[in-house]
Amino acid sequence: MAEHTDPNTGKTIKHYLVKWRSMQYEDSTWELEEDVDPVKIQQYENNNKRPPKEKWKVKVYNFNSFRYYIFLILVTLEPCQ
Repeated sequence: MAEHTDPNTGKTIKHYLVKWRSMQYEDSTWELEEDVDPVKIQQYENNNKRPPKEKWKVKVYNFNSFRYYIFLILVTLEPCQ
């Protein structure tokens, strides 16, 4: 969704990027809010709500164990003769 203010009227205008069924993403078009089905706009807004900060979860990856595993493989290989 993109919104901007019309400099002549001062009204806020919303555009939605519409992905058309059975067409590729490169064929998506920007449509005015009044041209888009209100049910689809509501679905979009429901799916794009951010959860409150209290419910955010941080994923921590431990890459050190992966490096150690690679190190073990390299150390245990016998030299080529």
